[in-house]
Amino acid sequence: MQGMREQTFIFVTGMFRSGTTLVARMLGAHPQIAFASDPFTPVFKAFRNTAARTHGIAIDLDAPLDDYYFHPEKQRLRQAVESADPYLPPQGWPPEELRQRIAGGASRFSARICERLDLLDLSSFAAAIESGFSCVGTVYGDSTTRAVGFKEVWTGEFAPLILREFPQANVIYLVRDPRAVCASKNIHAEKYPWLFLARQWRKLATIGWYLKHRPEWSHRVLILRYEDLIQEPEKVVRGISDFLGLPFSKTLLDPRLFTDGSGKAWIQNSSYFKNGRTYERKS
Repeated sequence: MQGMREQTFIFVTGMFRSGTTLVARMLGAHPQIAFASDPFTPVFKAFRNTAARTHGIAIDLDAPLDDYYFHPEKQRLRQAVESADPYLPPQGWPPEELRQRIAGGASRFSARICERLDLLDLSSFAAAIESGFSCVGTVYGDSTTRAVGFKEVWTGEFAPLILREFPQANVIYLVRDPRAVCASKNIHAEKYPWLFLARQWRKLATIGWYLKHRPEWSHRVLILRYEDLIQEPEKVVRGISDFLGLPFSKTLLDPRLFTDGSGKAWIQNSSYFKNGRTYERKS
């Protein structure tokens, strides 16, 4: 495997129920990409907590990431996250508790990460992210790996930090029609409030637009519409390959080759595929 600074880092984010897991499994099928799905969620919460405490903002350590809109205290928190030093030591959870929280989350979607949690440097947010990319490469990569990455939903506000700190990082930002996001979630037994979903979608879509329109980052940010991926998968996958500077591989178009975080065949969401073989264009 190439050295860390020679490899491309890939951070995939966006609203949940927007095809982020599909993209994660697709990227993981590329012969030159090592990829993980939702392995480090507590790292992002820990940095949010650190930023809040550093700026004297009371915070529930377990609270979901905020939408930040239309409230002075929420704006303070947003500004704290944006301006916080990514090399500050984490506050709130002791390192071993943070490591245990990472293990608990990663076990669901990227189980093999749990085998090498010793590789994670949790001394700061920047160290955790860099060692996280390295961990993904060690666990899921091999000697041919040219790019390593992971996806985390809800976490768009941290993309600017990743772009600033890691010049080899690229961001793929998923956006889906908010009506479809809400319908996709609320057909399940565990329903989320409509207002919560709407505000989170607004936040994440706004951040994606902001990132793409920053001149210094626009070439490192790809806005990917779920609807385009489903309607024209080969065209979109070729665009992703060009964006990452990697050769196109048809393995990204064959869901039978997709694997989960344990290396087993991925059991697809039924709204993504029809009969497990082709994209369901009406989803």
